Amino acid sequence: QLGELSAPKAEMALWEGRWIQCVRNLNQWEALRDYVRAVPQHQPPRLVLECLWRTPDWSGLTEAFARSPLPESAQLKLLQTYATLQEGNVAQAEQQCNHGIALALRQWAMLPRLSR
Repeated sequence: QLGELSAPKAEMALWEGRWIQCVRNLNQWEALRDYVRAVPQHQPPRLVLECLWRTPDWSGLTEAFARSPLPESAQLKLLQTYATLQEGNVAQAEQQCNHGIALALRQWAMLPRLSR
């Protein structure tokens, strides 16, 4: 049909990945958030969370946590802490922050030693 582009899926994935990286580097989070919302099934959950955090869409961020459970990480706990603070729950935010710090320290302790 007129107006439709046809390209192999691998090429489209390559262009999409490059475009996402460019938009991130240019800090155009609103454009990336709109794109992620338009095709949510094709986006990694961490990209969705990052867009919602950077724009700051706190209610969307809280909903995204519920929709896509991710393995615990220090970065994820930091995002959860921000969202919880926006809800006004300081005690829970402090617990999440402490848990995130513990995860970050655990990751740091697993790094190889530097040799001299």
